[in-house]
Amino acid sequence: MARVPRRDVRYADDPFGRAVRAAVADRLQARGLTPTGGRRLWIKAVVITAWVLGSYSVLVWAPISSLVTALATVSLGLASAGMAMSVKHDALHRAFSSRRAVNTGVAHVATFYGLSASWWKHKHNRLHHGFTNVAGVDDDIDQGRLVRLSVTQAWRPWHRWQHLYMWGVYPFLFYLSGMLGADLAYVLFGRIGGRQVGPPGVCRALVRLADKLKGLVLLVGVALLFHPVAAVVAVAFAASVIMGTVWSVNIVVQHTFESDAFLEAEPVSRRVGLGWAEAQVRGTANVAVRNPVWRWYVGGLNRHIEHHLFPRLSHVHLDEIAPIVRSECRRHGLPYCEFPSVWSALAAHHRFLRELGRCPAPVELPSAHVVA
Repeated sequence: MARVPRRDVRYADDPFGRAVRAAVADRLQARGLTPTGGRRLWIKAVVITAWVLGSYSVLVWAPISSLVTALATVSLGLASAGMAMSVKHDALHRAFSSRRAVNTGVAHVATFYGLSASWWKHKHNRLHHGFTNVAGVDDDIDQGRLVRLSVTQAWRPWHRWQHLYMWGVYPFLFYLSGMLGADLAYVLFGRIGGRQVGPPGVCRALVRLADKLKGLVLLVGVALLFHPVAAVVAVAFAASVIMGTVWSVNIVVQHTFESDAFLEAEPVSRRVGLGWAEAQVRGTANVAVRNPVWRWYVGGLNRHIEHHLFPRLSHVHLDEIAPIVRSECRRHGLPYCEFPSVWSALAAHHRFLRELGRCPAPVELPSAHVVA
């Protein structure tokens, strides 16, 4: 898959995008809602922060058994993922607060697990949201030769078994590999996926490295004062795997499923055939929107269609605008893909992996759960 310079990619005219933005703006104005999360999001941030610190404190200072240690480790991994999805994510999209300084501060505090906030802004906000599923630009669908996540990517013989082996890889792929590989490449050289997105230089690299390691060094350093190195490393690794598993579940089921749209820019014009908003709808799915526990935990990421259309809108408002987005999709003849449960979304992704691994040519995939 050839790398396409981000600045060269252009979307087509977007009548659906104009219509849905106007309709949502009218709804928010009528309800007197601001784009940010307000008190609801602050309360949620306090609850999740208490969950993280409580789990960490039990592991570091409480005299506990092996079983309780294991449970507290699971709790820390889940809490850390919740912090990333429900707090950091909104803050880095500048949807936590109307004040830029507050968003920046919350993002840096919430990003304590060895990833740099600036890397996430470039990779997620600009490349992924700006060019969702566009070959050569969206780094989320380009995981090297190990897995084929797009019909635009080259087929290799081992992809025949990717629907089996990737479930053992995903817990390490998006978090640990990002922390030790992709994010580190950005920190040191200012590069993401082979393209220069940040200025290089020793001083800048040191600043980015401090941003990356600040929380991890503090938490691990304190733990090492009270526990052996082997125990701290084991707990940190286990919690990271749990966190990575949750992240992977969210990432892969929302953009890589049977009815997905994968785009390539025209070689000469560098244009894609869809408008930006239409591309977001066709390349994204909602998951388990009627599950209140999952909805609260993943920070509205299960309303992923709405989030991709309105990334600067706090996740606490996504349920409010969902009926409007669905209505506009119906009016413009666009699919609105929604999986009723996490398990159904995982099953769809499993079928997707198997189908892409079966045939070396781009395949025509069956439709997924489309809500009329």
